[in-house]
Order: sequence, then C-alpha cells, then structure tokens
Amino acid sequence: MASIGEAAPIVRSEAGEAGQGTSAEVVRLERSVAFALDLIATARHERDAAPVQAARRNLAAVYGLTRLRRRQEQSDARPRASA
Repeated sequence: MASIGEAAPIVRSEAGEAGQGTSAEVVRLERSVAFALDLIATARHERDAAPVQAARRNLAAVYGLTRLRRRQEQSDARPRASA
C-alpha cells in the first residue's frame, strides 16, 4: 500500500480493468519499464558512437546528392518555355 502523498501503482489485470495490482504484477511492470528504458539508453549510446555518427553523416550526404541529382534530372526533362 502506498504511503500518504504517494500514488499506489495502478496496473491493468488480464481482464483489462484498472485497479491495485498484485505485487507480482507491479514488479513485472517495473521490470518491463526498466528493461525498455535500458534498451532505449543502449540504442541512443550506440547511435551516438563515433563510427555510427560517421556512417549516418555519409548516408545523409549520399541521400542529399541523390535528391539533388534527381531534381536536376527532372528539371532538365521539363520542356522549357520559349520567350
């Protein structure tokens, strides 16, 4: 039970109704949230690593050049209005 000024954990039972969860449900939920947060932190750390940052910059440059080339090809293919 939660102390004064502290919210009791609310979980959904298998049937879907909200209410006070059993301690096992609360522990499972807390572990699930902790695992998700750890997974997010790991992914952010890997994404910020130097080799990954360099690869992302390289892919961004290639993507930008590809878009520019495609746009130039489309503008070259359009008929020009004669003055």
